[in-house]
Amino acid sequence: LAVEHPDLVLVHAGGDGWQVERLDEALAAMGHPDRVRRLGHVPHDQLGHLYAGARVFAYPSVYEGFGIPVLEAMACDVPVVTTAVPALREVAGDAAAVVPVGDIDALAGAIATAWTDEAWRAQAVERGRLRCERYSWEACVDGIVGIYRAAAAGSGPAPAHT
Repeated sequence: LAVEHPDLVLVHAGGDGWQVERLDEALAAMGHPDRVRRLGHVPHDQLGHLYAGARVFAYPSVYEGFGIPVLEAMACDVPVVTTAVPALREVAGDAAAVVPVGDIDALAGAIATAWTDEAWRAQAVERGRLRCERYSWEACVDGIVGIYRAAAAGSGPAPAHT
């Protein structure tokens, strides 16, 4: 990607996770140290500015409990590329490019598409906006209120017998 897209800069935000040594080795082997920025932890109140400056948000996680960063990027109108981890697939839906975990070629291809294909980018941004609506506080409250109403009306599922 670095050769094909000389304007591409990799910005890595977040604390050092497991296997950080492998990340450092891969970044060093890339041969473009001037095009890599390791920011470390970014305070929450500065994340919006970081997302707003991104052309693509790549989140190649191998394990996630939910995937808030994917929604944050979508909320900031940034096209998302992520991995097929169950939680990320569920959160991203059809609003992101989802690639197999560990498939570097697929990840690079999806990032290249997200970087250059304006039609795909526009569609991803629009779908991302719609996807974020599913996870808004209003949608969460509506869902919980619906559960309580169904339970109060006696139309909820039967209790389990012990």
